Amino acid sequence: MNELIIPDLLVEPKRPEVRLEMPVPRYDIKEIARMFDIPLAETSEHFDEKDAMGKQASLKAERMQILRMNAMSPPNSLGLPPLLEKRRWEHTIPDAAFETVQSFSFVTLYQISQFEGETYGDTKIVMADATRDREKNEAPRGVLISAGLQAMDILRSNGIDLGHVVTFIRVAPFRQRVGVIGARNEYVLGLQVGDIRGSEDLAKELRSGWSRIKLHTLEDGSVEHRIENADGAAWKPSRPWIAEDL
Repeated sequence: MNELIIPDLLVEPKRPEVRLEMPVPRYDIKEIARMFDIPLAETSEHFDEKDAMGKQASLKAERMQILRMNAMSPPNSLGLPPLLEKRRWEHTIPDAAFETVQSFSFVTLYQISQFEGETYGDTKIVMADATRDREKNEAPRGVLISAGLQAMDILRSNGIDLGHVVTFIRVAPFRQRVGVIGARNEYVLGLQVGDIRGSEDLAKELRSGWSRIKLHTLEDGSVEHRIENADGAAWKPSRPWIAEDL
């Protein structure tokens, strides 16, 4: 009679180690970070060897960052405003996102996550690819990369400019695919200027004192609030068209 062999179910089988082939960087990431004053994210070297999953996820994020940067044009080669150029490298925005300039009252945003970098906030917990993509696609937040002439008049009169990180209110914005990098689709959002809800960069300027809100007296004696910057320039605020369903 054959003896019944019961395997030890408590012993976890060894999984083969997956080695990622890292592409050769086209740019020096540390030099780019220094050039545009961008904080460097923690690399896989910061993870303990015991945290195999965290280290592997970090390696995948590093590989993706290199692939994205390798596909970008050299710094200051696209003729972008300084802040927008900084955001291009900060969020590795693909070149194809800048190939179309918006018209009329339309704007283009590059959607970004509420979490900066590859981890949850200040923790060392690296987000999975699916989680990171979901967080980005659901976040009502993006970099303003293009605006039509009417939209630009409205935005600048309210203290918002190209390169600002803005929030928007449209639930289902129009998404335009602008390419594929590392087997991931890249999209930009097309919205009406009235879909923009506010600017994180304007909030920073107001806190720092570079911009301020002042009461301006009109010719008929009435007053209105205007944004004024440190140079003394002020703009008469324009109101955008806003859909009735918002």
